[in-house]
Amino acid sequence: MRKIMIIDTSIMCVWLRVPGKETTGKNNEWNYNNVSEHIDQEINNGTKLCLPMTSVIETGNHIAHVRGDKTSSADNLRDVIIRAANGQTPWIVFDQQNEMWKVDRLTQLAKNWNEQVKKTEHALGDAIIMEIAIW
Repeated sequence: MRKIMIIDTSIMCVWLRVPGKETTGKNNEWNYNNVSEHIDQEINNGTKLCLPMTSVIETGNHIAHVRGDKTSSADNLRDVIIRAANGQTPWIVFDQQNEMWKVDRLTQLAKNWNEQVKKTEHALGDAIIMEIAIW
């Protein structure tokens, strides 16, 4: 059985050391060392990584809003996007993401998220990542 790890925005920001986004987690804080060690361990165990477009867009937005030097983070995200797009190890090409933007899927996503956001703090990007996870 193949294992796939979906890299969400907060983990990607920590992993890329985006200034101002160096940690994540409310009750269980993750920093670069935790994230990097966990991802390395998963890769060594044969896990493939999946990069949702939502994570790409949101991480890029966070980098764009960095005050000060964002060169390293921007360069690192560029490199990750290129490797993921080409399916270079450990990334898996996940080109079915375009299915998320078809009318029926997008309509259902909007309805589901509208109900979720009233009860939780799930952002729309999180809802899309959860949809990808159950795909």
